[in-house]
Amino acid sequence: MPTVPPWNVDIVLCHLVGTPLQPLDQSSLWLLTQKTPFLLALATAKRVGEIRALSTLVVVQDHDMVLFYLAEFVVKTEIPSDPLPREFVLTSLSEAVCSNDDEWPLCPVRALRWYLHRAQSPSRPRYLFLSVRDPTHPLSKTAISYFLQQLIRAAHQDFSII
Repeated sequence: MPTVPPWNVDIVLCHLVGTPLQPLDQSSLWLLTQKTPFLLALATAKRVGEIRALSTLVVVQDHDMVLFYLAEFVVKTEIPSDPLPREFVLTSLSEAVCSNDDEWPLCPVRALRWYLHRAQSPSRPRYLFLSVRDPTHPLSKTAISYFLQQLIRAAHQDFSII
């Protein structure tokens, strides 16, 4: 079993509010595809497989978003006699921080809105997260894991330079 190197969430969060990950309208789709699943994973404690199985069906509910799994997805820890909910609420930070606050760039709903705007595709598959190289294909679990690792590594490399 591969070992996971130690990492510090504060270092990663500081990295997420800096350049080149902010402002989101100037950030590359590649970096936005790293940032959005990371914030979603951090905000929801969902596994990579659960993040990959998210559907493009997203419902805005006040400041929050309701996310849905693909119908055929079975959660790894699900018991057939006691199925888990097929949707969950992604809570916005807008109630906790104002838009000019230093922590506003860490809002998972804000990042997801930008991602959905930037990753629009006429031939979009049903999966929420798409391959950056070929947006007609969903992002694989391996790719999501890779993006999360790359983001953590980049944050720690930037921190060690300071």
